[in-house]
Amino acid sequence: LVAQAFGAGQKADVEAIARQGFWLSLGLSLPLMGILSQMDWVLLALGQPEPIAALTGPYFQWILWGALPALCFAMLRGYVSALAQAQIVIAIVLVGTAFNIAGNYALGFGKWGFPALGLGGLGLASGLSYWLMFGLFLLYTLKHSSLKEYRFWQGWYRVQPRLVGRMLVMGGELAITIALEFSLFAVVTFLMGILGPEVLAAHQTVYQTIYLIFMVPLGMSYAATARVGQALGQQDIAQTRRAGIVAIAIAAAFMLLATLGLLLFRQSIIGLYLDLSDPANAPVVALAMPMLLVAALAQLTDGVQRVASGALYGLQDTRMPMVLSGLAFWGVGLTTGYL
Repeated sequence: LVAQAFGAGQKADVEAIARQGFWLSLGLSLPLMGILSQMDWVLLALGQPEPIAALTGPYFQWILWGALPALCFAMLRGYVSALAQAQIVIAIVLVGTAFNIAGNYALGFGKWGFPALGLGGLGLASGLSYWLMFGLFLLYTLKHSSLKEYRFWQGWYRVQPRLVGRMLVMGGELAITIALEFSLFAVVTFLMGILGPEVLAAHQTVYQTIYLIFMVPLGMSYAATARVGQALGQQDIAQTRRAGIVAIAIAAAFMLLATLGLLLFRQSIIGLYLDLSDPANAPVVALAMPMLLVAALAQLTDGVQRVASGALYGLQDTRMPMVLSGLAFWGVGLTTGYL
């Protein structure tokens, strides 16, 4: 929405969308905080042992205070990226990650004069890192020369129900798409555990590798959303098409190289996770080798579908990626894999 309004030069619409984004973040954070405050009960309901639920309770009690800044941070991250300022996203995320790591060390283990809070300290550090990243993003939008002209904080009290409703529908479809994809991997991991610890270990080895590679087309999909949306706002159909095709082509080229690397260096890649000289790891290595082969052959299509979905998001089409994800991941992928 922001990318299209920015491309069309509709300054007032950019401000309105950002303003409603804050209200939406506030509205969503309240039920999220409620759920996090009752996570010990949720874990018990899911069949987790009582000691584990009690142990993780302090973590959720602290991190719930980071729910609001986490959602506002996510909103501003998309807002800044849509306004062609994506470079700052990397810098702020790196600062937030470094702060979180240091906070985990200090508050989790009681270092540098801080109390040892255990899992509660990890939750507190994560919550504080969200506040830090949100604050840095907000400061950047208020001070940067090309962004401070968008005075979205003026008239902050104006709620536009129709725009909020539209954002909820599009955001809900996006959330369902993401949930369909990542819940599939959770179910597959569970099924692998049923097959035995060696199968699960091999699966996790392959999954970690594929997950890292997937970050590149995921980033390209965000770029495709912004560029396609901006071109659509300018009503430049040729540029809209070009932005989507170029993003897909770049992702396809990278994933072809990744596929080649996985095929040629399968054993070396597995050796990054497991000691190949240890006979105890031989069963896991033997299982991971064909798994990595299958995963390698799926890289091209996986990367292309992710970036193509990003291009469709730029066209404000969030429903078709949701439908296709459900059919592909659950209707075809999980069903045929289980059979």
